Amino acid sequence: MSTVMTDVLVPAVGTPRSAPQANTWRRIVVLLEVTLVTLLIPVTRLGFKYLAPAGILQSLILQMGVGVVIIASALCLFLRLRRKDFRAYGITLHGWPENLKIGVILSLLCIVEIIVSRPIFRLAGVAHYSGYETRGNLIALCFALPSLALFVIVLRYAQSIATRMRIGLAWFIFVGLWATPLALVVYFERPSSPELLLFVRLVFIAGLGEEIVFRGYIQSRLNEVLGRPFCVGGVQFGWGLFLASFLFGLVHIFNGIDPLHGRMQLQWTWGISTCVTGIIHGYLREKTGSILSGAILHGNNDVWVLIVQNLKF
Repeated sequence: MSTVMTDVLVPAVGTPRSAPQANTWRRIVVLLEVTLVTLLIPVTRLGFKYLAPAGILQSLILQMGVGVVIIASALCLFLRLRRKDFRAYGITLHGWPENLKIGVILSLLCIVEIIVSRPIFRLAGVAHYSGYETRGNLIALCFALPSLALFVIVLRYAQSIATRMRIGLAWFIFVGLWATPLALVVYFERPSSPELLLFVRLVFIAGLGEEIVFRGYIQSRLNEVLGRPFCVGGVQFGWGLFLASFLFGLVHIFNGIDPLHGRMQLQWTWGISTCVTGIIHGYLREKTGSILSGAILHGNNDVWVLIVQNLKF
């Protein structure tokens, strides 16, 4: 392993390796704090939808995930005002070349999985996968669980490849991962404006914003009081990884609730599936000390599932 990679793949600054001396009350307060932060995301989204005039603005609020934007921005401002070290929360570009390489390599592997799953979705009669169809959710869950089991092994190979990959090639793949879905949308004559808006939301809001909230702030806060007593594949982590992933899945369970459009169904299978992927992103955050590789993987996976998977070709 190269010196650069060794420098990158370390725990974030200020994140404890073992259980810190945190009393029970402090742990309870932090658990309540991160739960409140989580619940504010759907509450903020629905609140702004009700306040916004009906029509284009209301539709934009729904599509752009305003709740995540507001909460992520507020948390970053809070950390700045408290003069916290952003690196301790994984919100950093430190070691970005290797994080970029790992992110694009894992994204390519996810795309292979998506291509394999596409005919299975069609055979199961899931014509349009938006995350709300029960049958589609169950299929996604079936793919998510094996992905979690193989992830640690795959990451070891990804690290080995990343040490030999040139940064120029990583950038080329990264741009291609973004450009290909948009080119496919144009080629197959899908309405480009809604798809472009969806692309922006998936990459910058779901991908980056959710990683700031869940793997950056929430997971780090939980690590402060619960420590990181476990080790798998040479990576230290703790209960914070699992609790942050659980809260991540909880938010997606509430995605099926939209009183304005008469949708009041809890999306349990979608929540479980995203909880599993949250564990993968959380492990990456602990491995690299940054949310960057997880954000790249998160955004690309969402784009290829929710845009490319739905194209009729």
